[in-house]
Amino acid sequence: MKHYDILLFDADDTLFDFQQSEREAFRAVFGEKDSDALYQIYHRINDGLWKQLERGEIDRAGLQKRRFADLLAEIGMEGDGDDYNAKYVEALSNQSILLPESEEVVAALAPHCRLFLLTNGIAYVQRKRFFASSIAPYFEDLFISEEASSQKPEKAFYDYVEKRIPDFHKERALMIGDSLTSDMAGGQNAGIDTCFYNPRGTKVLDHIKVTYQIETLRDLLPLLGIGK
Repeated sequence: MKHYDILLFDADDTLFDFQQSEREAFRAVFGEKDSDALYQIYHRINDGLWKQLERGEIDRAGLQKRRFADLLAEIGMEGDGDDYNAKYVEALSNQSILLPESEEVVAALAPHCRLFLLTNGIAYVQRKRFFASSIAPYFEDLFISEEASSQKPEKAFYDYVEKRIPDFHKERALMIGDSLTSDMAGGQNAGIDTCFYNPRGTKVLDHIKVTYQIETLRDLLPLLGIGK
């Protein structure tokens, strides 16, 4: 087992409960109009646009421009998509909901490893959520794609990160995340070992190399030789 002391964590759906955060933000925007059916339509549209962003088929401004405009068009509802997006972004920035094991695991790792957060999210939202969370003190730095002008899984994003981490060595770094196409592919592109957080038992794609798999965040501790 290699020794890793530089841990690169994805944020949403790895440490932060993005599904619940997104749901709460959507509820805050739509109020009495909110329903599970309406939210599921939005979630499908938004998720599709983020996948397009990963593939370089759309930019971040286009994503924010389209997601609520597309939602309103699909359900035949009047309104200004930009206005809905602005309200949603502000509501989401107030959501710092963590997954159940996150704080416990991060606190156990911090005395042994240097921790960094890597996210493709919107900078204003991610910084506000991160620094309001209980895990922020355990991290040495936060890297956001919007500020790097590149994103996971692009090698350019990891080059940006590597240049800003003092005493960075690839052989001692491990990328940890829940996305095959973003986190695992990104680590592979950068030549960094990866750990796939896979609580849903997702099948690993043949063309994406995964060094390790875990089902729970607590599985990180024995994998890294901590707490034995």
